[in-house]
Amino acid sequence: MKRPVLLATALFLSSLASAQTVIPASVERSIAMHGIQAVSAVGPEVLRVVLKAPEVSLTRFKSVVSLSMCAPHWRKMPDAKGFNPQRVEVVNASQTQGYALANPFQATCDILGMPAPGAYLDRHTWVCTEGTPCRARKQGERLASDQ
Repeated sequence: MKRPVLLATALFLSSLASAQTVIPASVERSIAMHGIQAVSAVGPEVLRVVLKAPEVSLTRFKSVVSLSMCAPHWRKMPDAKGFNPQRVEVVNASQTQGYALANPFQATCDILGMPAPGAYLDRHTWVCTEGTPCRARKQGERLASDQ
């Protein structure tokens, strides 16, 4: 009786491992100019980009997400077709500070490709700080890293 349970558990765990976000080569190449320390999938729906910088400014975060990560989507690169993490985190080298885009990635890139996307990106940018999960920004909140 234990063998079917073990087999079912093993199959479930292997399906979770295969559900990890696959990072397309075109996306990795596109964000490389930002001084990337690491890019990894954190579970099946979260992509974490670790910069070599000691701090991630809001301006740099927006540049990584909108200019670099969306470029393969806009150019319709074949390997980026199914790339759609539900959250993209851009954090500093020690992974103690940063920002997260808390919205499905492809939908965000579609909107950012339209005129005047700034307000949309502001509404979907979350704050990441050491010891706490990423959270929505408070209305009018200003941080030291906002530039």
